[in-house]
Amino acid sequence: MILAAGMGISCAGKPESHSTTGVIQEIQNGGKTLVIDHKDFPGFMEGMTMPFDLANPVLSKGLKAGDRVRFTITRQGDAWPITAIEKIGK
Repeated sequence: MILAAGMGISCAGKPESHSTTGVIQEIQNGGKTLVIDHKDFPGFMEGMTMPFDLANPVLSKGLKAGDRVRFTITRQGDAWPITAIEKIGK
């Protein structure tokens, strides 16, 4: 199941977003932030372990540390929250 939240729209009317996979290391802030050891976002960011806020806290429902996920971050002003996430295994 893929969960998604509101998408940011660029000046051209298209959402500016990037997707990759990773492993959840920790869930923080009452489920509003996921610390993810992620692979590269091709052409955008190298892989690393870092916290990501969620566009909607309901996105963390059913997730736990150790879960392997595919996720999308979307620009919302100066922030890049997770707007879609899918568990893909351990």
